[in-house]
Amino acid sequence: MSRVVIADIGNQRLKWAVLEVVPGLTVSDILDLIENQIDSSNSIDIDLNQDSRAQFTQLTGNVVEPDHILYSCVGNATTCNAFSQVCLRAWGIVPQKIYSEEKRSGLKNCYDNYSQLGADRWLAALAAFHIVSKPAAARHNAVIVIDAGTAITVDLVAGSEYKGGAILPGLALLFGALGNSTGEIRIDTSSLVKASANLNEIDVIATNSDAAVNAGVMVSVIGGIERCVAQMHKVCQAPARILITGGDAELVSTLVKCQSAVAPNVVPNLVLAGLALVAVEILT
Repeated sequence: MSRVVIADIGNQRLKWAVLEVVPGLTVSDILDLIENQIDSSNSIDIDLNQDSRAQFTQLTGNVVEPDHILYSCVGNATTCNAFSQVCLRAWGIVPQKIYSEEKRSGLKNCYDNYSQLGADRWLAALAAFHIVSKPAAARHNAVIVIDAGTAITVDLVAGSEYKGGAILPGLALLFGALGNSTGEIRIDTSSLVKASANLNEIDVIATNSDAAVNAGVMVSVIGGIERCVAQMHKVCQAPARILITGGDAELVSTLVKCQSAVAPNVVPNLVLAGLALVAVEILT
């Protein structure tokens, strides 16, 4: 048995969990273990204008010395290096960075160049594959993974293959772009409400700039996701399940309307679950 720290370093946040890795740990077990740990104390908002090493000390102060550290990082190199330095200083361990692979745990990566696929997308797809996998009929399994973070990714796993996907700008990126890059649109982005309870309640015939930006961003993002999902359904051999993860997952799940045999499910921390699955495979 190994005590393993797994860490998901995104563009704006670091999340981590500690697992006792034993053979046979299933994705269901992993999701339960992670859900019981992830709260404000296991999450750090990353301020790129500050020293990341100082920010990451919150992690080392809360974790008993581990045997291994596995992490994925889509942030910049400075952030990744800072994380490595903090782990080395606190525990004497050089953390192992996990990258996309050609194949792992029965899932084949069909990207043109598998190494160019973001590790977060690969790990989320790996976890989703295990959630829906039925070994007796693996070729019929299909799942669409929507990761609603700084960027929004929509990826398809069909059978035992990661097929590919699309990358859209996330809600915060679009709000920020319209607020900061358009001199004639005078809006207070801090006061914008990102969505109504129902997309149909968003009025695209807005009579003030805040409402106009809000409507445009929400319709663009949700429409883009729905278009991606519709095209992916066409290539699936069976109706695909839809799993939504990421910081804006709850919001997106209430607004996206997609044809599916099963209603979309929010599954927090799919990237961490994918990291844990890799840890189980390489450490046991």
